Amino acid sequence: MKKFIIAAICLFTSFGSFAQDSMVADEAKLVSQMFGMEKKAVILQYLNLNEADQAIFLELYDGYQAKQLVYTTEYLTLLNHYTSEYEGLSMERIQEILFDLMSNEAKSSKNEQKFVKAVSKKVNPKVAASFLQIDSYITRATKLQIQEALPAIQMLNPMSEKK
Repeated sequence: MKKFIIAAICLFTSFGSFAQDSMVADEAKLVSQMFGMEKKAVILQYLNLNEADQAIFLELYDGYQAKQLVYTTEYLTLLNHYTSEYEGLSMERIQEILFDLMSNEAKSSKNEQKFVKAVSKKVNPKVAASFLQIDSYITRATKLQIQEALPAIQMLNPMSEKK
């Protein structure tokens, strides 16, 4: 557990020196550390598909994951802004980051919905549901590790209650 927290802290406290590709690579390393393999491998092992279904699934998954990579990069960039601007965050900037994070989540969720619908149709609904179950778990576990490393908004000094 300590390794995960240290990795997450390193990941988010040194954003200034990382390019976006590096941020995503570090997020992938965090997933790999947490589960002992790459996300795709965890998902495939969990789904345990036959060869024909796996080929169809992977074709869909690669397209889905390419779009998710854009949203992951955006998410990590927003967190980078939060951590790098933390000491001087105004209420307006907090609100901007908050709404940008919510928009990012909505776009990611919409992409996930399209993917699950396609998997349901081209493979079967059970595979789609199983994917959603394991992918949601991985995503939430990763975000939890990241969130634990972020400074708390309540700790901002002083924090005005005015708009």
